[in-house]
Amino acid sequence: PKSSRKWTALKEPPSFVKKLENITSILKGTAVFQCIVAGAQPLSVSWIKDEKILDDDEHHHITFENSVATLKLINVDLSHRGRYTCQSLTCVTNCHFYTLYTLEPAQIIEKAKSLKVTERDPVTLECTVAGTPELRIRCLCHENTVSLEIANLELADSANYTCSVSNVAGNDSCSAVLTVKEPPSFLVKPPSQQAIPDSTVEFKATLKGTPPFTVKWFKEDLELVSGPTCFIGIEGSTGFLTLYSVDTSRSGHYTCNVSNDVGSDSCTTTLVVTGVHSFLLCCSLLVYFLSFFFPKHTSVIFDMLSSEFPTLCLQPTVFWLFLSSFHY
Repeated sequence: PKSSRKWTALKEPPSFVKKLENITSILKGTAVFQCIVAGAQPLSVSWIKDEKILDDDEHHHITFENSVATLKLINVDLSHRGRYTCQSLTCVTNCHFYTLYTLEPAQIIEKAKSLKVTERDPVTLECTVAGTPELRIRCLCHENTVSLEIANLELADSANYTCSVSNVAGNDSCSAVLTVKEPPSFLVKPPSQQAIPDSTVEFKATLKGTPPFTVKWFKEDLELVSGPTCFIGIEGSTGFLTLYSVDTSRSGHYTCNVSNDVGSDSCTTTLVVTGVHSFLLCCSLLVYFLSFFFPKHTSVIFDMLSSEFPTLCLQPTVFWLFLSSFHY
């Protein structure tokens, strides 16, 4: 009998010529997995993320052409992180899986706030950052909170402060304005004065600190207000009180109080209004006593300075009393 032979062609099992590799992508970027599959045709592959089979859609573009299997992830976000498997449907054993790692760009999620603080107080500028390590930050960092602390503020610390954070995926920054305010004080205090009746007296004080200032004047415990008898004002860093047509009742202690929104200060000065009759009486007594020490028909010149006769002080005027050829 005739013998017959049957030839059977063995199909090549699928295998991965080029395997998948772990990849890293930045947020909102594109990630591509790609591998090359060899084996008898027809071949088909499927992609699996963790335990879920992926479909070709607007977020996942899947192609298999010329033995090249490609999975492209569009607009990558944190939900794309995970283990990806490329599987040959003809032989489940010939599959490989690799992982997609997403990099979150450095960003500031809570920005530092601008502050207005008082001189010599401590202050902390703070912001919260996020992103895939390693984060490079210019300021002191405690976990994901970036802070800049100044223990004893000076006026020179007033500035615009910027915090910058970066990693391989991106960078971000924020700025905050630090304004250091100085409490008010007196650079020059108003000196005490003496005046004659019906004269005008002006007290001036040079102020230091952060404007705007509020200036108040008091006589003893009574607050003064501008009116027919006085005027209260401030011009730049100078506060002043003008008293019109003073008399002896205006003598007393005057207090200047200055304040701003971070503090206050005060100083006290004195006004002495000396009556003219007292001045003439003193002159008469002086002439009377000197008449015992000078011969008759003597010309006498008296030079009376306010510093030498405080009770007759009419600062800053220097009085010359001329008693020419007085006779007795």
